[in-house]
Amino acid sequence: MISRFSFFWLLTAAAMIAIFSTASLSSVAAQQGSTVSISGNEALGSFLVGPNGMTLYVFTNDTPGESVCFDQCEQNWPPLVVADGETPTTAPGVAGALTIFERPDGSRQVLLDGQPLYYWAFDEAAGDAKGHGVGGVWFVVSAATDSEVLRVGTSPALGPVLTGPNGMTLYVFANDTAGESVCYGQCESNWPPLTIADGETPTAAPGVTAGALGTTARD
Repeated sequence: MISRFSFFWLLTAAAMIAIFSTASLSSVAAQQGSTVSISGNEALGSFLVGPNGMTLYVFTNDTPGESVCFDQCEQNWPPLVVADGETPTTAPGVAGALTIFERPDGSRQVLLDGQPLYYWAFDEAAGDAKGHGVGGVWFVVSAATDSEVLRVGTSPALGPVLTGPNGMTLYVFANDTAGESVCYGQCESNWPPLTIADGETPTAAPGVTAGALGTTARD
């Protein structure tokens, strides 16, 4: 049987950092015909883009299923919209479900897993992600690969949070000791550890600021 190892030891508090880059696009390109697809740049790795290839963002002040970005905010952060009767689609590799939010002007904004999607008006070309980290509330939508087990997600209440590769929020236990978990039995049932397969090396997606990642063998 393959043994599995848990890892969530971070030597420093993890947080999202704003990285501004004009690096060239990654080899993963936007797929024409899809409302949401995957592209990226060297600074941030893979992230989601709209049908025009421009970077998509989420606004952590939004509430699930609803946008709060209007007026001047909407001027700076144009929503990703689809025409009446059009069903938004995702390119292969994009995780999550697309839905629609009807804005006050009648336009139909696209949401990914309930999170409204936007462009940044000051991005000039595909691969630009100048809006990433603006005000500490605007972030690109990561499309990290499965090998990157530590990622950054968004919470309407908390803002940027660390997640696992399935997009679920990660936690730490103050009763643990450095390099060792004390969470077993019912504790483990309530707080399943983040694990990787034997022989794998934990890696973090671009945009995650953390100390050294390691593993600890569980009982």
